[in-house]
Amino acid sequence: SRGALELVTETARLARGTTDLGAQIATQAALVQTQIMSGQLRAARAELELALATVTARPGAGNEQTGFDTRTWFLAMRGQLRTETGDLLGAQRDLDEALERARSLGEIETLGWAHEMRSYLARWYADDRG
Repeated sequence: SRGALELVTETARLARGTTDLGAQIATQAALVQTQIMSGQLRAARAELELALATVTARPGAGNEQTGFDTRTWFLAMRGQLRTETGDLLGAQRDLDEALERARSLGEIETLGWAHEMRSYLARWYADDRG
């Protein structure tokens, strides 16, 4: 059987061949998560930058398909990735912005995920308050 990364990569490729921006963004969210879990950090970072550029230029793109604010989610994911690659100041900026956005938008699930991601950053600072 084909691996998850291969399947999600193919799904994202197919979505890019459509005019459905929501499907493109939703598959990017899945692709980034799968790339990170597979250790494909450079590819995930490149995909994150593309996704963030799109959802910044087109606020709300993909929200209906994913069920959450995609800009907030991509900021949190980039914060997680920056933590894992040692860019702690960049991670802090992204995660702080993601937390603030999630709070202001009432995105409870994303807020919880962003808090978890922030806890990984906190350990590098020996911050027991997170």
